[in-house]
Amino acid sequence: MIIQGDGKMSSVQAREDRERQFKKFWEVRAADYPLPFEEETYSNSKRIISLVKERGVVITKSRILDIGCGTGIYTLPLSFEASYVTGFDFSEAMLNRLIEQRDSNGIGNVDVVHSSWRDLDVQGEGFYKSFDIAWSSMSGAIREQEDIEKMESCARQWCVYIGWGRKRRNAFMEEVFKGHNLSYQPPPGAGKIKTILEGLKRHYSLDYIYTSWTWKGDIEKAVRNASAHIEVNGLEAKVELIREIAGCYLSGELVCHRTEAEIGLIVWRPL
Repeated sequence: MIIQGDGKMSSVQAREDRERQFKKFWEVRAADYPLPFEEETYSNSKRIISLVKERGVVITKSRILDIGCGTGIYTLPLSFEASYVTGFDFSEAMLNRLIEQRDSNGIGNVDVVHSSWRDLDVQGEGFYKSFDIAWSSMSGAIREQEDIEKMESCARQWCVYIGWGRKRRNAFMEEVFKGHNLSYQPPPGAGKIKTILEGLKRHYSLDYIYTSWTWKGDIEKAVRNASAHIEVNGLEAKVELIREIAGCYLSGELVCHRTEAEIGLIVWRPL
């Protein structure tokens, strides 16, 4: 560990530790993360894609880079209109699920890149201005100004960012967070990116959209998933407490809980 003279962890080390926490979080989440063609997920994706097109973004015959693509929730639906889509993610488990979905649905115009966005060499990878659209949804990859500038460096025509808005509600997760003295609030998302874009003097559109989704799984999956949310906040999960809470949300043999949230859609032209 690199410690500065005042005893504080260096910013480089802090960022690396944070990246490791995020990577562990997404590897755990991958096993139960929604798949792109599940009915509720696909319906939400199509709704957002339609709104993006209403904002003037041309998806038809475009080359698209999906940053932090996960299981392909947008990567694969976008491929039906785009000429080619590249899914980019640092979670190998997420990409493996995307590949399974791609192959089982006979989709031939999608490839994947396994790497950290922070570590990407845009020029060396051949990404510089190689895509018509750079897209990122609900991903921790795009958080700071340098992430946005790298995103812009890949895009010729448009950048599309989808992130947390101002509200997030989930009764189960609120109980879990309260049991760990945490507040279940939306992570930094569209509001922060909006501020950065204003600092860069970019012209953008911002839409706040209500959405919701249901999580279902057995108790052990529920405990594993909730524990990951606690641990990514730097705390040790109280596994027995989470199991007790999960038991109150059983419907038959499955734990069911629903998230209601506002997400922010930001569209802008890169320099």
